[in-house]
Amino acid sequence: MSSEKPFFGLLFLTNDHSFESKSTKPFVPVHLYAYRNIYFMDSAQILHDENMQVTALGFYDVQAQNIVSTIHIPGVVQDITGSGNKAFVSSYYPPQVAIEDKLPEKKSNIYEVDLDTKAIRPIFKEDQKYVPLRIISGGPYIYGIFQGESADFLPKDAPKNILVKIDPKTGTLLNQVKLLPYAKDLVLSSDGRNIFVTHFEKLASATPISVPISRVSTETFDVKEVTGNFRACSIVSMNGKIYVGDELNQQLTVIDEQTLRIEKTIPVKLSAIYLSKTE
Repeated sequence: MSSEKPFFGLLFLTNDHSFESKSTKPFVPVHLYAYRNIYFMDSAQILHDENMQVTALGFYDVQAQNIVSTIHIPGVVQDITGSGNKAFVSSYYPPQVAIEDKLPEKKSNIYEVDLDTKAIRPIFKEDQKYVPLRIISGGPYIYGIFQGESADFLPKDAPKNILVKIDPKTGTLLNQVKLLPYAKDLVLSSDGRNIFVTHFEKLASATPISVPISRVSTETFDVKEVTGNFRACSIVSMNGKIYVGDELNQQLTVIDEQTLRIEKTIPVKLSAIYLSKTE
């Protein structure tokens, strides 16, 4: 057994390729949105507040290097995205847990958090039974994925493999499209005209899915399927290219966003299960 103490915090890769750690204790951060000198993050620890399951979200001040304030949101936070001073938080309250807590079965929602005033506003005027677990902000809209079979904790009646477009001002669902199985993650293209969705079943599978990526137009929601002999477990978009973490071949696959042509592969020492882009 290791004698090292558990580390709660953030790790930053510096210019000289060394790691710098920043403690966020008692927070165990999972998702994060950066705004000015604030990192807005959730905690892996699920709490109970007045007999309701809640997730604590913290405002980490980069200069002070600590959590300066916290808020609570009902349910289990699944993702955080944002635009400017507005963060958007997808939070899922399992229907059976809601019933056990003597709450309405529909208790999930996407919340807007004003990072200046800390005001919280539910996007949907009425709580939902299910919400997209992965969300991104694109222009004035939110795009979300009702994940596929990889989200095995969801009940059988939960919507799966569906991409949706939401107006966060009104909570209106503007468009949706059914995708192939195993919809997992999503990213906005560099020009904002397409959404790329990964299809990923489970880790350590020896067989790649025949269509690892779908490209969906943000305007028409037309779908273009991208085939390839790789397992797209993570994805980011930069400078007209998408970089796909290939869990099967331990490499990054670089694909042109317009032509969908694989331009090159970049070997990595470990499977790139999670990718993130910094400005």
